[in-house]
Amino acid sequence: MRENINSLRGACHLVIATIVCLLAACVTTDEPARSDLADDMYATIKENSSRYNASSHGRLHAALAYFEKVDDLEGQWQANYTLANWYMGQQRPTEAQSSAKAAMSLATRLQRADYIYASAIQNGQLNANPGHYAAALNHASGPAQTLIAQILLQDFSAANSLLMAQKVTGSANDLGFIYYHVGKHNKDPDQLMVAREHYQRADNVYGVIDSLFLAAQLTYPERPQQAIDYAQRALRAAAHIDNQRRKASISQWIADHPS
Repeated sequence: MRENINSLRGACHLVIATIVCLLAACVTTDEPARSDLADDMYATIKENSSRYNASSHGRLHAALAYFEKVDDLEGQWQANYTLANWYMGQQRPTEAQSSAKAAMSLATRLQRADYIYASAIQNGQLNANPGHYAAALNHASGPAQTLIAQILLQDFSAANSLLMAQKVTGSANDLGFIYYHVGKHNKDPDQLMVAREHYQRADNVYGVIDSLFLAAQLTYPERPQQAIDYAQRALRAAAHIDNQRRKASISQWIADHPS
């Protein structure tokens, strides 16, 4: 299981950030009025959806306890889903699986396609089970969600066809994920630089670094000066993150590849 989590934080490091963005899309405008406390708890989940410290963990559990107390199933889904992401970010797969399984059960009971899609991808990340990604594909809404599921299923033929046939819109993280993985599969530096642009708009530093560095590797040796430029830009960005292995890897590559 730890292998699955580690691989997620590597080549597929972008999925968590992508799927967390679904929380905003899951809010509908025709919901009945909620109490002020319920609104506060929903806001708490959204505010802590990309924080991975002890304080956010406590707030998410408090929100889950509240939603269980008042039998709010949608609130329970959002709390469990976000807690699963929190545990994945902390490399605690047993607890992540428990929360993700609870979220999937709630999504199925609620019969909400958007919740089922998000939970299916989350469970697929945790279990490395293509069946979950196939379920996500069946519940995808729009080209961006379809492309993400196809990429996770390694169906790049379908993903390339869809990307060529339609103008794809979505969050900056979604589009960064799509262009990064399609570009990686196609060995296309230009698509990777499109991914970099989307990650830049999303303030996703890891996405920017990985897009630049992979573009450098794919550009060398045909365009050595361009390749070194990409790598040096990746290294400058990596200087601002707490990941020594990533910085060392880029530095070593630059040293081994003269311009």
